Amino acid sequence: MKTYQEPARDLPVSREYQVIVVGGGPAGAAAAIAAGRAGANTLLVEQFGYLGGTATASLMACINGFRNQVAPDDTQVVRGIAEEIVLRLKGLGGLGKSPYPQRAMPTLPGELEYSYAIDTELYKYVLMDLCRAAGVDLLLHAWFAAPMMDGDRITGVLVETKSGRLALAGSVVIDATGDGDVAARAGAPYWQTHRDEAPRLNDALMYRIALGDGKPSQLMTCDLGPTHVLWGPGA
Repeated sequence: MKTYQEPARDLPVSREYQVIVVGGGPAGAAAAIAAGRAGANTLLVEQFGYLGGTATASLMACINGFRNQVAPDDTQVVRGIAEEIVLRLKGLGGLGKSPYPQRAMPTLPGELEYSYAIDTELYKYVLMDLCRAAGVDLLLHAWFAAPMMDGDRITGVLVETKSGRLALAGSVVIDATGDGDVAARAGAPYWQTHRDEAPRLNDALMYRIALGDGKPSQLMTCDLGPTHVLWGPGA
């Protein structure tokens, strides 16, 4: 096999942060917001031009798990920033009807339903606005390339951008990539199941349609005003 030796180069450290979060999905955005509110100088690195991860990039417009579905069904198990986001979306008219069977709740602090359909564009806005208010720096259209290491300790990240490769130092680096990219490339052990060991969810196409007065007959449909987000090819 032919090989290519990439030329060695010295990269100037572009910025130094107390906290660097890699991945701007729901978990990464919440981590960055929490760090920023705690007073840490925080950077959030995201590969797309917006936040939200699978919820926005893949149109996964149904978020759930805020409340137990089994007894005691009155127990709300998710609060904090996630609850704050839902309440912000409610105020902006960004909540719709979830396909999950659930008991109706008033959507107030401590009184969330199990699941909500969300307007993904408003969700992008809310995450951006909360990051801005928390003083979080955003680096969008930036792909994680490799961790900066000092022995077995992560000291920052290398990212690829349209401006080239950047070195960003961080006292704390949070891996919110969804695939453990930072941890894996830093040498952390991991394992992956094989198809015969555990079931996996196959890829599914999410799409949003407007039917006027009609409504899709498909089971997993999130209703958002006159539009509907469907999971899979049926309608």
